[in-house]
Amino acid sequence: MKTLALSLLALTFTATTHAAEFFVSPRGSDAAAGNSAATAFATIAKGVSILKAGDTLTILPGEYLESVEVRKLAGTKDAPITIRAQRAGTVLLRGDVEVVGWEAVTGLDGVFAVKFEKTAQGVADPRTLTHYEPAATATEIGTKPGSFFHEAKTSRLLVRTPDARPPGVLMVSITNGNGIALDGCAHITIEGLAFTGYQHADTSVLLGSRTRWGV
Repeated sequence: MKTLALSLLALTFTATTHAAEFFVSPRGSDAAAGNSAATAFATIAKGVSILKAGDTLTILPGEYLESVEVRKLAGTKDAPITIRAQRAGTVLLRGDVEVVGWEAVTGLDGVFAVKFEKTAQGVADPRTLTHYEPAATATEIGTKPGSFFHEAKTSRLLVRTPDARPPGVLMVSITNGNGIALDGCAHITIEGLAFTGYQHADTSVLLGSRTRWGV
């Protein structure tokens, strides 16, 4: 019995010593060691990429503009992987950016445009909590209130507001993905994270084709 107890203690100690904690911070660097808050990574994707069974990824307070894909990452029943906020409710993963500076488009009533280099996946109005629908062409947007169109050649984002009034501030989704997408993973715990702004500019009629999730 003593031999068995010592063997179990040794196994427990070995498993514990192999577990590690890594950190992510808005002020971090993906070139850093990541093994302390002072040497934190800058992105959650970097932190996730080095996790092994039993490890913990602690995310410091702040906003993170990224879409994280986690593939075939697995902990075990006795050594799960944990991805957590340092303090619950203080970490926000965003798929969108705030856009201002809209200018009226001559000849198109209620249509406004802004210079926008990135690909727009979705547009939302934070005041009314409504989403704009994607238009298939720049011509269609003039007759479709509450819609948007990204003109890639001119790097312009056009919106047709529902009431034809200037939009003020709009949130534009720029990530074609989920907040954290888990594929082929097991024994992973995610704690205390919040997500917003994940959309996809799919103009098909398939139900849920534009759906994107936090996790």
